[in-house]
Amino acid sequence: MLSTTHHSLCSFGRIHDCRLHLLTFQCGIGGVWVAPVIAHSTFLLGAAYVHIQDILINDNLNPGNAGPILFYDIAIPMLACSLLFAHHLYGGLEDA
Repeated sequence: MLSTTHHSLCSFGRIHDCRLHLLTFQCGIGGVWVAPVIAHSTFLLGAAYVHIQDILINDNLNPGNAGPILFYDIAIPMLACSLLFAHHLYGGLEDA
């Protein structure tokens, strides 16, 4: 059974994702790539926070908590934000 924290995080991610998409299309903030990158990065970094908290408090070093999933939860947002920034730096978002 999944923990309450996991359910709260999943619900927050879905609500956050919908709000960001609406803001992007209503306000025209930097094209359609900004909202998915921010939403997905926020969700994954929140999941990484929960994994690290579980490691520190419960000493949970299971592969599903402290293995590749933790690396993925941190590396993918960094990569996505870096690519978005590089795209913006070279003028790619002004055409959108």
